[in-house]
Amino acid sequence: MNNIDSPAAPGLGDLRSQVEKIVALRPEELQNVPPAEFRNLLSNMLVQVLDIEAQLEKLRKTQAELEEASKQFTQLYDFAPVGYFNLDSEGVILHANITGCDMLGVSRSKLVNMPFLGLVEPQYHEKFRSYLRDIAQTGYRLSTEVEMCCHDGSIFHAQLQTVALYERSNLVYRVSVADITERKRTEQALAQSEKRLRTTLDSMLEGCIILDFNWRYVYANDAASRLGHRTRQERLGRTLMEVFPGIEAQDTFAHLKRCMEERVPDYYETEFTFPEGEKGWFEVRAEPVPEGMLVLYEEITQRKQAEQRLQRGVERFEHIYRVAQTTKMQPAGLLTIEHKLIERVMALLVQERERMEQKDGLAREFIEYIVDFFLTYTDKTHQSKEGQILLKGLTGKKLSPEHREIMAEIGQEHDRARILVTDLARASERWKSGDEDALKDIIVAVDELVKLYQGHIEKEDRFFVPSMEYLSGQEQDDMLLEFWEFDRQLIHEKYARGVEALEKQMKAGDGSSAPDMPAPAERSPLINPPPADIM
Repeated sequence: MNNIDSPAAPGLGDLRSQVEKIVALRPEELQNVPPAEFRNLLSNMLVQVLDIEAQLEKLRKTQAELEEASKQFTQLYDFAPVGYFNLDSEGVILHANITGCDMLGVSRSKLVNMPFLGLVEPQYHEKFRSYLRDIAQTGYRLSTEVEMCCHDGSIFHAQLQTVALYERSNLVYRVSVADITERKRTEQALAQSEKRLRTTLDSMLEGCIILDFNWRYVYANDAASRLGHRTRQERLGRTLMEVFPGIEAQDTFAHLKRCMEERVPDYYETEFTFPEGEKGWFEVRAEPVPEGMLVLYEEITQRKQAEQRLQRGVERFEHIYRVAQTTKMQPAGLLTIEHKLIERVMALLVQERERMEQKDGLAREFIEYIVDFFLTYTDKTHQSKEGQILLKGLTGKKLSPEHREIMAEIGQEHDRARILVTDLARASERWKSGDEDALKDIIVAVDELVKLYQGHIEKEDRFFVPSMEYLSGQEQDDMLLEFWEFDRQLIHEKYARGVEALEKQMKAGDGSSAPDMPAPAERSPLINPPPADIM
């Protein structure tokens, strides 16, 4: 070899070819190679060595970066907040991260080659098999929830998210496992709370409805069906205007519209006319809520009717009082004024009748006060004055047959009332002692007393005024003095204040107790009622 080709910048392959040629020369042939060619070859080799070293340094740096990235990836994988599992096509665990191992309380070495299904509670096995089939068939990332068993036997709720991949032509499932036990407990607590809330709303005496911003019913309790003459099924999904055509023209709609649009609460009483023509009075409370509007309402038709009767009674008694004052028939006038107070109590009883029947309408203080009112005021105070003073004073007079018959009936009704009051008091004592069945007897006694007094008071009003014609002016004055002496011992004013307290409370919408009410006066034992009227 007399001449070796030496390009200016030979590649690594050319350089190797040149070196191989030189190595293949015989010793005598090497002597014929010019030194310049050797220097050029060595120079090119040095360039390649330096380039290789630079590449090696770059490779070492890249390898270090890859190792660091791999370390970070492994740490992220192993200590991720959820467990990661790689499964083969049969669901056998190929790999698991540390979080997954800790979650199950099993070492990684024991998890590998274990069927993942063995970690799932038996009742979820078929669900899990179907889950993997769906993922393999669709190729989608799917989610499901199962219960899984730890090494110590404890159970936790798990949410699985799985995707199917192909690695070296083999199907692999990558599964993430999140412990959602606390979330499930929270969901169960919320579901139970919602159930309790719905049960509470459904058992309310008040009607309760929720309307969305399009006036569509989203909730209606049982009381709403009873009070509104429309079932829950007839309301849900329909608008207020569809359920009650023409409601826009009624007073209640203006209140509801203001609450819905201005987002302000409203409380009002209104008379509502149903599409069928029936009317009723309602007490309504409307509140804006995130869903739209909450409406609570209660029928107060009986209360309104009682108020109207009471107003008519007030007007009648005011007229009687004026007549009594003008004609000097003062004893009759004072007794009819007391009738007015008794009728006010009757109106309260009529108003609270339904709540009494539900066992949660009237508090024990209210019932105790009513019992005391009948025992001490109507019987011991009012009726005793009628019987022991007025009727006694009329006994020796020459009454007309009609008046004498009425006076006899009044005495009989006093006796009947006294028996009912005694029954009421005894039932009240039983109820306070814990006998819940006694409440039925209280209601029966109250109903009978209300029925009796409604006719009794009207009868006395018709009789007392003309009965004054049988008495002289002096006799009337003497009766007034006896009335005054009688009342001094029985604290008449206490009961007027008590009735006012009850009326204010009922008007405020709370009939459950009687705050700041004067304590009941001392009364005779139930087995010794006041003496019968003297005829």
